[in-house]
Amino acid sequence: MSFGSSFSVPVNTFDPKNSAFNNLDENPLIFSVMVSLMCLYLCCLIWARRWDLKDELKVCLHAASLHTNIYPKISHMEVK
Repeated sequence: MSFGSSFSVPVNTFDPKNSAFNNLDENPLIFSVMVSLMCLYLCCLIWARRWDLKDELKVCLHAASLHTNIYPKISHMEVK
């Protein structure tokens, strides 16, 4: 028998009636911080998505213009 096998760890219980979201009126500072962090997160998501769309457009425009930059005097290309 090993040393740790004799210990029993009780299971943590969760009571939804005593959760922190039900007691937001007692601590408005926590509520305001959580709401502001969620708004900041959403703003960052929107900002990142806009930059991603701009980058995708740049890549598409660059890929579309590659064939004219490499061989400007050839009117057709042979695909092998």
